[in-house]
Amino acid sequence: MKSRTNKNKFVVIESIGKASPLVGKWLSDTLGISENLILQLLYNAPKVLFKDIEEDLALKTKKFLESFGLEISIRDSLKNYNESLELFDVAIYIEDPLLLPKVSQQLAAFIGCSVEEAMNLLLKSPSKIIGGVSLATVKAIKSRIDAQVMYVNPEKDTYLLFLKDKSNYSLIQQIKTHFQNSRIPFNENNQVSTELTFENAQSFWRQFGNQKGISLLNKAFLRYELILEEFDLNNSMHKTLLYESIGIPEEILEDLYKNLPIQLKDNILLEEAQVLKEQLFESGMQSTILPVLKELTFLKVKDIEDANEFRAFLKDFYPKEKLKVKNNEWKSPTPINYTLSRYMEAILEKLNYRVELNFIE
Repeated sequence: MKSRTNKNKFVVIESIGKASPLVGKWLSDTLGISENLILQLLYNAPKVLFKDIEEDLALKTKKFLESFGLEISIRDSLKNYNESLELFDVAIYIEDPLLLPKVSQQLAAFIGCSVEEAMNLLLKSPSKIIGGVSLATVKAIKSRIDAQVMYVNPEKDTYLLFLKDKSNYSLIQQIKTHFQNSRIPFNENNQVSTELTFENAQSFWRQFGNQKGISLLNKAFLRYELILEEFDLNNSMHKTLLYESIGIPEEILEDLYKNLPIQLKDNILLEEAQVLKEQLFESGMQSTILPVLKELTFLKVKDIEDANEFRAFLKDFYPKEKLKVKNNEWKSPTPINYTLSRYMEAILEKLNYRVELNFIE
């Protein structure tokens, strides 16, 4: 029987690091293990790759795998080894819309797909890019992608039921009955009607997931807007807080007061919205947090002086016959995905065009 010595080592994948998922195919072919299992090891790291091998072989293996960008460690034992157990879903929000092409390339490299496939993932709202990965993988994504990375354990998240079409009376009644039987509050008049736990969301989706016009959205991945409902024009604390926390100068507060309620922040994470809401509440101001559910929009461009030049800028998005300028204006012939419309808006504004986004309610 082979005796165990202190020269026997464990090779551990600590993180996918900077590696491409294509390394999974090489490992699969080399080790004779299914590629899906190898990718699971990579995305769920830290994971033990080799057990009880000679130190020389362990060092060579480490050096070779690190050349692909993987983060590898060699351990004498697994006594203090903590395998990753909690897994996360990951979504991305591109704060600077001009980075959309770059982020698409970065994402394609990370998950091992075409740039077009990565772009399609990013154009979803919210743009969940991958699920069932470890915290080490989340950190790797953050280091490799120039966008805001959000992650959550799906079993601990809350889900919002989004009714895109409230005209289907029969379906609404079925949903209402489902929630009554589950003793869950349901307001059929609200587009976002209820909040569900992971278990309740799974139960709901099993029954209604094949129906059109319904979405279950991860609360952690949504963006939010903060609406100011009430403040006191004569309150110095209100004036100071609105300037220091929101950036609203005192000179325009009177006009804002006449137009209450007003949007203070848009497209922010729930945590940031909750912090601001609490600050406003403590000073005596009333505000509301609402999820941003912008999926489709029409793009309108005004003050077009040179139609040929304008068409040249958008030729990658539309054929020439769809770029007819009338009265120095152009409107997209069909609704555009919100993420893509932000990108197009940013490009056109950079070229000094006046742009409007008209959202579909």
